[in-house]
Amino acid sequence: MYFDSSIFLDQKYVNQVKWKPRVPGRFKLNTDGAVKENPGPGGLGGVIRNHRGDWIIGFYQHRSPCQPNPGKVRALRQGVLMAIEYKLNSIDINTDSMELINMFEHDNHLFTKSLNTGY
Repeated sequence: MYFDSSIFLDQKYVNQVKWKPRVPGRFKLNTDGAVKENPGPGGLGGVIRNHRGDWIIGFYQHRSPCQPNPGKVRALRQGVLMAIEYKLNSIDINTDSMELINMFEHDNHLFTKSLNTGY
């Protein structure tokens, strides 16, 4: 079932989005990281889907201690490495982290270092 509308639940604004089919032969990587406290126990994970939305491969990892942004960078790095390992060359990458996107777009040296080393 797909949704393309916004609704109100328990006085919170929820924006439900719809899967947009990819071009055949393309894949989509979604990654995220989360922590219970900052720093504290957390985890990261990701999934790669094909153009129809079928799950191809995924990963998760428990991290402790973990901080939010480094966890999101590690999740992105792990997802990209997984795509390379499985030779999934045509891939779109999605993240919910504007900070991560801004670091990428502005060629932030700490972001580049984190992607290269995993730290």
